[in-house]
Amino acid sequence: MRITSKMIAWTVACLLALPAIAIADETVEAQLQELNERMEQMEGQLAEAEAQVAAQDEVIAQSEDRRSSNALSAFIEATEIDSWVAASYNINFHNPRQNTGSDSAGATNQGSFGGLYEPFFPVSNTVQLDQAWVSINKAPTEESRAGYNLDIAAGAGSNGGAGGAANALTGMSVYSAYASYMLPIMDGFTFSGGIMPTAQGAEVVQTTQNLNVTRGIQWGTQPVTNTGFTGTLDLGGGLTAMVGMTNNPTVLELQDPNNTKGLTSRLNYSADKFSIGAGVNYGKAATDGTGTGTPLANKVVLLNVLASIDPTDNLTAYVDYTLNHWTGPDADVHAISVATRLAVLDTTGIAVRGEVIIDDDGLFSAGAGGNLWSVTGTIDHALTDNLTGNLEVRYDGVADSVTGSGNGFWNGAGTATSDGSQVLLVAQLVYQF
Repeated sequence: MRITSKMIAWTVACLLALPAIAIADETVEAQLQELNERMEQMEGQLAEAEAQVAAQDEVIAQSEDRRSSNALSAFIEATEIDSWVAASYNINFHNPRQNTGSDSAGATNQGSFGGLYEPFFPVSNTVQLDQAWVSINKAPTEESRAGYNLDIAAGAGSNGGAGGAANALTGMSVYSAYASYMLPIMDGFTFSGGIMPTAQGAEVVQTTQNLNVTRGIQWGTQPVTNTGFTGTLDLGGGLTAMVGMTNNPTVLELQDPNNTKGLTSRLNYSADKFSIGAGVNYGKAATDGTGTGTPLANKVVLLNVLASIDPTDNLTAYVDYTLNHWTGPDADVHAISVATRLAVLDTTGIAVRGEVIIDDDGLFSAGAGGNLWSVTGTIDHALTDNLTGNLEVRYDGVADSVTGSGNGFWNGAGTATSDGSQVLLVAQLVYQF
């Protein structure tokens, strides 16, 4: 075989290229190895980044849960919930007429004069549920400016109570329900609207907040709740002012059927051991005090002045004055009560209340005109931290001018008599939790 110069040249070229190809293969392999290592590194970094994102998501979720939990906790902490159950037995030694139905509907109140006497105890010689009460309140603050209040109750003392059908023994009732907002002006001006307790007078519907078990005769000369709007401003130095508009100045009207409005107002001053306040309700009334006046023809001016003092840790007292002036019959009714409670022991207290109503024009005393009075003594004793027992004796009287007209206290036959006095005994248990 003949070897040409071209073959020799080609062979030499191939031999010379082998090392270069080998070197190239090693370079590509190294580059591929490096690329794989970088890919693995990137995958590790990506996994680490995904783990960090997941951890951040968990932190964010936990933070949101904490914020939600903190908001709920803050709301719960700002909300006050109070409740109690009260039951009693009472006996009227004057033996008034008993009710004729299965509950107090249709019953004649103990005493007389449209429920001025014992509005929450309409029937004698009976055991009754006085109150089953739940109160939920969230007061507006600078940190949380919206607030509300809701009081739900049942029992003979679950509402303002004028006796008879007004005392629903089994049905639930809404005593108060209103919303509030504290405006960021004028250092905390608070605006409220709904069914609100009256600002006038010392005694309230809630049995746990009074010195005595029964409500006094002055109770019937004052409003209980009103539907409307109020604005309250803290003026500083212990001074507060309230003014508002209501559907009726003296009684609860859920809706206004007569296109009239009433005014309510109050100015209070309070110090460490003393407080005094005055309030006025004004407006047209559905009838006069006797219930015989022309609707909306009469205007009523109700003035209330209340002073209380707590000179020591175990002694409290108040003086409560109310004037009702009716423009239609041009008549006045003056009512005053003085009450005090002394804690003789850490678990035992004694309260005394005396009252007088001067009703010369007969607006409340069945048209006869005269004076009504009442004296009440109450012993309260804490049986446990939550359970309290109360024992009360009460004497009620009316003037000769009233009894002489046959408008004294009711007898067992269900008719008014010339009897000028009655004695009531009440034993009550209250569990508050």
